[in-house]
Order: sequence, then structure tokens, then C-alpha cells
Amino acid sequence: MRAEHLDVLDAVDLEDDLDRGDALDVEDAFEVDDAFEVDDEFEDDSLDADRESAFSDLFDDRLVLDKGADLQDAPARILDDRAVVRAARANRGHARNLGWGRLVAGGFQLIPTLGARLGLAGVATEAAVAEAVAVQQRVLRLRPSGQLDPLTFRRMALLPAPRFRAFRVTVRHAGRVLGIWEKVAPYQRIVTPDRMGVSIQLGFRVTNPDAVARSRFVLPNGEANFRIIQVLNFLRGVATTAGRVTHARVVDPSALFPQPAGAVVDPHPYYEDGEPGDGTASTFHIDGFRNQIGPNGLFYDLLFVDRPNVARNIVPPVGRRIRAFETAIVGVQAGRRNVILNTLRWGYDVIARGGVVQLSEGGIHVGPTGGSPLFRGIVARAMQAGDFPGHCLVGSAFARAVRCAA
Repeated sequence: MRAEHLDVLDAVDLEDDLDRGDALDVEDAFEVDDAFEVDDEFEDDSLDADRESAFSDLFDDRLVLDKGADLQDAPARILDDRAVVRAARANRGHARNLGWGRLVAGGFQLIPTLGARLGLAGVATEAAVAEAVAVQQRVLRLRPSGQLDPLTFRRMALLPAPRFRAFRVTVRHAGRVLGIWEKVAPYQRIVTPDRMGVSIQLGFRVTNPDAVARSRFVLPNGEANFRIIQVLNFLRGVATTAGRVTHARVVDPSALFPQPAGAVVDPHPYYEDGEPGDGTASTFHIDGFRNQIGPNGLFYDLLFVDRPNVARNIVPPVGRRIRAFETAIVGVQAGRRNVILNTLRWGYDVIARGGVVQLSEGGIHVGPTGGSPLFRGIVARAMQAGDFPGHCLVGSAFARAVRCAA
């Protein structure tokens, strides 16, 4: 799939410009064999009360008030110590919910536009951020609380307004909200003289680190541990004269598509390659998608980008090529225990009719939590065939051979 990525040439948000006449029904493409049924038993509700997570420690209620170089030269402070503590605690939540910064060792890493506005470079202490925000709030005629809340962030107008329709899903596990998964760029067409397809870009951001820690979706260093698994239901050779359908159902990306000479296929086919921090150099390595700023200018814990497209000349004179994707955000626990969380469905249909090849888009749809029966079957078969060695899937919906032990 990745070998076919192209630059987007036609920047049209498909959510606002769907061809409803021939639009692919992505839902139907994933229900060829199995009736839709949401399985509520996929979640692992077990909690280890004695487990301490460094991830939670990053977001505890303690604040070392910085009265050093960031503030000591200021002519006068707007906030007293108690106000700074209140602002710092509130800003940890605002940063996660709004995406304007990441809490790291020593303070906040800010998005560039915010750092420039506040006059703060590199990692800024929580106290320095609170005081600088209070200064901006006075300029904006807002109460100077030092809290970079939604109203202050909006009034600061740091980022251009999105020019595409919003799409956001709340990600939950065991009844707890973990974060949000949303579009970070327009859902666009890829249209060239030789190829046709679509481009999708999503971002996942943890908004409740305590819930993430309780669900044990953390790395040994305490950082959040989420991955993407995507499956492809590729219906090819759909001839209108014979009504013939040939399926290819695989974990994507896969060897179904030609790989460059000498390419090493990742035996653990999450959508991004490798494991966090393993030092592997790869264009599609997971470290290039974790803790990044998305195209919309905001921080995310995990970005997802896919630009599937197909050559026009492989479409039969009369017929269709349907590519339907189901994409899942996956929480990974210690021992490579994979919990399938929320899913999305999307895709496109290339139609040959009257000597003309046309692209019909399926839009983005919310899929079943825990994955559809087809999704679960594709992933389970891939594991049984040797992919994801050492991994298991949490939930009674999976066969015993791939299911994690209780």
C-alpha cells in the first residue's frame, strides 16, 4: 500500500464533495460474509491496583514552582504562587484536550505558534507558561488566570480555521475515556493522469492519562502505547456482465502489493513499522508518527496517514475495483496484549463505464468498537499464519489460538 503513495493533487474535502450517485458503501463492503454485530466482550476490564505507571507520574498534582530565569527578570508578576499552581494544574488538562502542548520533563513543549506568541523557546516551565499566558490574557481583555483554556486559545487565534469538515471519535476502554481520534487534514482525492485514489490523515491524542495508565496501555518508560491495525477488503474483477467478485482480505500494508527490491517486510504488521525507540531507521517507522504535530498544527500521540491509489489501466473495460478499509486504534499492554478499540471505515471505488474511469469515494464512517467480525477474522488469520509473533488479542471474540490468557 505504501509503495503506491502519491502527493495529493486535488485538495477537495470528500466529506463535502461526495458523488452520492455511485458512492461506495464501505459498510456493505465489510459485511459480505458476516452480519454487523458489536461485541461488548472485547475489553479487558482487569486492573492491577499495585501497578505504578511513570506515565501517571508525568501528570501528578505536584508542581515545583519555578522562580528562576524565566520570571526573575520580569518587572512584575501578574500571578501569585497559588494562582500559578492552579494554572499549572489546569493547563495540563487544557494542553491534552486542545493539543497546544505536551507535558514533558521540565515543563511544556509548545506548538511553535504558541511558543512564539508567549516568547518561550524549547521546553518552558509550567510557571513560565502560566505567567506568559496571563500577560496575553490582559492584552486580550480576559481575566488573567494563566490558564490556557478553550476561550483564551480561541481568542489568541494561533492557527488558521480548518477548511474541512470536522470528524472526531471519543476513544474509550472499560467505560473510561482515553482520548480523541480525529481528522487532521481534508479527506482528499488523488487524481493524476495515471492513478486515482484518496488520502486520509488522522490523529489520536490521549486526554486522560490516568485512564490510559489504568488500562495499562503504557510503555516501560511510562509513555502511552497505541498502534494502528488496518485491514483491507479488496474486491477486484467485479464485472458487470458476469457479476463475479474476487476478494483479497489482508492486514494492510502487506505483501499483496509489490514491494521495492530488498525491502524487509515487518513481521509485526501494525500500520507503522517497528517498536517505539528500537533505533530502526525507516520512513514508516512508528517513532516518526508518535508525539508529533499534525498538519492542523496541534500535538498528537499518534498520527495516521494513508494515500491508497490504483492505476487506471488495471481496471477492466467494464467493471469496478473496490478497496474498503477498516482502521483500528489499538491499545497495547505489556506482553504484546492487543486490545482493539475504536474503528473507522473508509475507502473508494474505481468504476470503468463507457470507456471512462471514474472515482467514487465512500466517505469516513464510525466502525464497530472492537472491530467487525470480518476485521477480527482477518487479523486472527494473519496471526495464525505467523504475523505478529509473540502477540495476542484480548477478548472472547477471538479464537483460543490467538486470544490472550486471562
